[in-house]
Amino acid sequence: MSPHWRAPAVMAGSLLCACLVAIGHHFYYMRLSGSEVSTKNSLAFGGWSGMSAQKFHTSIGTAFASLFRTFMVVTVTVSYAQILWRDIKTVCTKITVVDAISGALGNPLAFFDFTAWEKHTVLLCCALVAW
Repeated sequence: MSPHWRAPAVMAGSLLCACLVAIGHHFYYMRLSGSEVSTKNSLAFGGWSGMSAQKFHTSIGTAFASLFRTFMVVTVTVSYAQILWRDIKTVCTKITVVDAISGALGNPLAFFDFTAWEKHTVLLCCALVAW
């Protein structure tokens, strides 16, 4: 049976989006580099006034960083799920181990089940990156 196209497409697409967001973040701050920092309330958007340019630029940079993290977590999570199912299908695994490794992305206490991670070090690395 051939692999389905959706999981690799989501992994590659979210990784590409993360790279584009990181490049956009870099060029945004590169454009701001060397400019004067203004703390007076000079920006106004419709009924929304009183925001300094510094706060606005910091907010945009934070939005870039949050988008980057979101895309990277999607990439790692989908990869984790693919590796998890491959490992479960190929290696005889106890239910407690399956429970620990499948819940590691949502429950950090699953990291303390050391016997679960003996044969699943790649999953451990992916889960640590996601956290």
